[in-house]
Amino acid sequence: MRGNLAAFLCVVLTACAVQETDGHAGELSVRVLTSGLQCGKGKGVTIVELDSREELDARYSTLLPGDLASTLNSERVFVISMGLRPTAGYRLSLAHTRARLDRGVVMIPVTWDEPAPGAITAQVITQPCLIVALEKRQYTGVRVVDQNGVERAAWNK
Repeated sequence: MRGNLAAFLCVVLTACAVQETDGHAGELSVRVLTSGLQCGKGKGVTIVELDSREELDARYSTLLPGDLASTLNSERVFVISMGLRPTAGYRLSLAHTRARLDRGVVMIPVTWDEPAPGAITAQVITQPCLIVALEKRQYTGVRVVDQNGVERAAWNK
């Protein structure tokens, strides 16, 4: 009985550790290049891919560290924005350094912070954002999912 249980647990753990090989499920690395309160774009919640060095240099060169050319050679860069916010107290951060990949769609886990109702905050327009780099793999969509499982933004190729 004990041997059967051990064998069963090995099979389950092996299945959980399998990376995507057939296009159905797996994980990939995601890392933060930068984040801030004034680097978002647009009025609404968005995710956009920055796919050229010129675009990165022109809009984000002062925010992004390191060699942007090498980043674009090995990774895909996305800007996740909370859109315009009327006060301080909004913040966006990466929840995990691994993103789930399922049927060609990447799920980026974020922590979406908003000021508590009635909180006293500075009255200043902000555009909180997170600029992340994902492994270059075959995927057709990216979804941004917060700590409560709510999809906040989506990008499709």
